[in-house]
Amino acid sequence: MINFDVNDGEFVSCSTSIPPQLLGGNSFSGEIVIVLEADGAGECDVRSLPSNSWIENKAAQRGVEIQWTSRAPSNTWVRTNEDAIEAMILEIGPLLARVHAGHDVLENADTSEGTLSDDAQEAADEIKEIMDLGDWWTVDDVLDAYDWLEQSGWEAVPLSLTTSNEELRQMVDDIERRALEDGFFIYDVLYALKSKQGEMEDEAAADVI
Repeated sequence: MINFDVNDGEFVSCSTSIPPQLLGGNSFSGEIVIVLEADGAGECDVRSLPSNSWIENKAAQRGVEIQWTSRAPSNTWVRTNEDAIEAMILEIGPLLARVHAGHDVLENADTSEGTLSDDAQEAADEIKEIMDLGDWWTVDDVLDAYDWLEQSGWEAVPLSLTTSNEELRQMVDDIERRALEDGFFIYDVLYALKSKQGEMEDEAAADVI
């Protein structure tokens, strides 16, 4: 998560990076979220959501914060692009300052409503455009676990015909770690292990015949 603060027309980033991570997948989409609160505090983070879903933001509805989101393609495994996210935040920093300067919250007895000046609204629209056009995500170095294991070799995987489902699940973290050390973000590791075990079973059955 990146935390930032906007005060007196200046944007100050308190932390500047989001660790590389895998997002999306089958029926999911990776999403980046930027939130600016009425007091000038803000944050940028990423998450995975079901592709056809959305998250209700009651604070934004009350006008006490503004939220921008942008999604990667649905049903696609992506990873965050750390450098691109950092560059994007620095690019929109002055725009966030304009939004904050032109933001007001109108209070009444039961509800509150946020308003933006013309300049603040223009800056808010620019932020959304930058996020949608940005390269905060990438598919570079993202591989199906089975493909990576085929390339790197199955020798280091203690897989046999008698390996239980629980033992397969215990292998997942170690395989993901080794892939990261090799520079790759892999997905569907458990499915890859079960697929390989199925192939071993077929080969064993063929030998018997």
